Amino acid sequence: MPRWRTAFARLRRRVPVSLGAKLVAFLTAVALLGAGGVTLLLALVITPGFDQLEQAAVNGHVERTRAALTEYASKVEASVRDYGDWSESYDYMGTPNKAFEEDSFATSAMINLGVNGMAYVTPQGKVVIARWLDLENGRDVPAMRARLLEAIGRIDFARALASDNSSSFYIRLGDQIAAIGIAHVRRTDGSGQPRGNVVMARLITSSQLSTLLQVKAQLEVPHPVPDTMVTRLGENMAVAVPIRGPGGVPVASASPMARLATASGAVSHTSPAASGTSCVPMNMMLMSASSPDTFAMG
Repeated sequence: MPRWRTAFARLRRRVPVSLGAKLVAFLTAVALLGAGGVTLLLALVITPGFDQLEQAAVNGHVERTRAALTEYASKVEASVRDYGDWSESYDYMGTPNKAFEEDSFATSAMINLGVNGMAYVTPQGKVVIARWLDLENGRDVPAMRARLLEAIGRIDFARALASDNSSSFYIRLGDQIAAIGIAHVRRTDGSGQPRGNVVMARLITSSQLSTLLQVKAQLEVPHPVPDTMVTRLGENMAVAVPIRGPGGVPVASASPMARLATASGAVSHTSPAASGTSCVPMNMMLMSASSPDTFAMG
């Protein structure tokens, strides 16, 4: 055996190993194993769990926004379908008359329907009558009526109503967005060759969208996103959902803002259910990004 090994063995026999030293060594080993275990737990369980919660939150915001926009437009479509499948409408389009116009386009009638704009259009695309109303003060708005007429001229009714008697979508009216409902004009029982189409429009604002979603939301009109986009910055997340017009072409974006909790604590967040009938608190513990991150969703 080499001399240095013999000397080390003799020295080791002479130096007593105390209980305290053994305890320190044991605790050090436990600490190292614990640190390794925590690191492994973070990598395999906690971090993926946060990622899943974050994705679930994103999906929830996207679906709620889509559902709110669909429901908003469907209410306009329901009203326009009632006017489309109505024998009085059918008779009017055969023989336009003032009595029908004064009754059906009355301020009270439009306010009860909750629509800003109404129009009857012949199969050839000629507008028989159109009106635009400010629902807050009950006054006519000629400028918005003109924008509605321009928009009607761009609608391909045959294509939009190819598979059903009514349809709904969104259109851009200057710097504003409106939900549009269109329907064939037929008799109440649905019979008769369509004598044209009836159009109804209802504006949607950022304030209305915020109320529908129960979170701060913004309508982005100038540069709509082609697909759903999500941008994260710190504890905030902005979801941009395209608002689609005729043919599915985006005409604006709906952008709800959600405040997400970091790993240090949860934030109580109130969100409406997809049906829009109730609000439930959601505690979302999500990892916040250290830098802006934008990604698209299919």
